[in-house]
Amino acid sequence: MSRNHRKRNFLSVLFSTLTVFLLLNQVSYGIDPGKKDTLLVYPQDCNFMVVGFHDEPLSGFAVPFKYKNPQTDINLDSVKFHRVMQEADMKDTVIDRQQGTVVVYAIWFDSTPPANDTLFTLYFTPGPSWDPAILNKLDTFRMESSQGLSFTDVDVNDIMPHIGSALDFGNECVEFWQAGPKGDSKIPSKFFLSNNLPNPFNSETVISFGLSQPTLVTIEIFNILGQKVKTLSNGQMPVGYHRASWDGKDSKGKKVQNGIYFYRMTAGDFRDVKKMSFIK
Repeated sequence: MSRNHRKRNFLSVLFSTLTVFLLLNQVSYGIDPGKKDTLLVYPQDCNFMVVGFHDEPLSGFAVPFKYKNPQTDINLDSVKFHRVMQEADMKDTVIDRQQGTVVVYAIWFDSTPPANDTLFTLYFTPGPSWDPAILNKLDTFRMESSQGLSFTDVDVNDIMPHIGSALDFGNECVEFWQAGPKGDSKIPSKFFLSNNLPNPFNSETVISFGLSQPTLVTIEIFNILGQKVKTLSNGQMPVGYHRASWDGKDSKGKKVQNGIYFYRMTAGDFRDVKKMSFIK
């Protein structure tokens, strides 16, 4: 191992340790001074999109989830940071795949303004012993430091946002999966178009779809008058699971007006249309 490589590893470990300590080593919660801050979690198949609402500037947040609850044959594949997290000065995840937990955190040195933003998306894959008849939940938990879910304001006060009850992994988490030719890969068993998440949205929404065979795929956005607003995808795609995102802008790069919009997927003989709402 080279000296530079060892140095990068050391800095990476130091960065993660300091960040976790600074953000998570607080055990008391302050009073939310305005509207109740909220963490919204949108399930879709095996994935969960997490949206945060806060009416005060934040200097950071910590979001801990447990997902082996009670089933254990479920794997966290990846965590996608959306725009507001990408702009954070420090952000990372602490994943314990054996225990089935993940903590997502971010810190802004100059704070992030009040907003209702998509923070991140969790992507999961069930294993061969996954049983769709047993409800498995995504839920928050408290860490060894006694710290749980929290938003941290600019005065370094922890605020506990409201979050609903634990969410189930949907039946679709297994309906679209089937064993591949070698038994160790997975592909969709049919073409499908999922509901966009989040919906309504104001900054970005993600459209997931699956292809059981390679084909030409077109995904288009239309307004309520049937006028095409933008083409998100138009090209040949391989078998598998795919995602397209829309930032609420038309083909000229201008933000669209508030209202109802439709997205249409065409893939060979398959066609489906779904509705979404854009709110500035």
